[in-house]
Amino acid sequence: MSIHGFEALGGITLSSTSSGVGFGSIPATFRDLKLIISASSAESQSLLLRFNGDSASNYSNRWFFGTTASGSSLATNTAQITLSQTGSLNTDWHVWEVDINSYAGDSNKTILCRSAMNNNASSGGSIQALVGTWRQTAAITTVTLLPSTSNFAAGSTFSLFGIGRL
Repeated sequence: MSIHGFEALGGITLSSTSSGVGFGSIPATFRDLKLIISASSAESQSLLLRFNGDSASNYSNRWFFGTTASGSSLATNTAQITLSQTGSLNTDWHVWEVDINSYAGDSNKTILCRSAMNNNASSGGSIQALVGTWRQTAAITTVTLLPSTSNFAAGSTFSLFGIGRL
């Protein structure tokens, strides 16, 4: 069922901890993809994103982040898109919204991520924005989300939508 051009392609809710989640067999029938993630972890770590099982250094990303006290930016060239700075995936629940533009096209794939966290352990929270690129021309057929060092907590949710049916 399509709601305002969004069509659900899959959803995962963890009933126990997990070292990663993935969506496969993504059809090339939409203009863009959107991921919505609500997750936490037992320890501080980063949230990683990979496409089509590619773990080579074919990804670039730049973060912009801030808290109630400061702000900063950081650029990387790595084997995945790092959706959050180190420590952002922790015992506090964090929400990410990830847009993957022209995922089935034959050019590099652009990623835009926005996230927010309520840091219950201290005053205030944080916001982050990320612009990233997967430097490959293949259509994206699988999306994998990984915590950098440990597991996602039970109750974490992951949803994938197709936008703009072709």
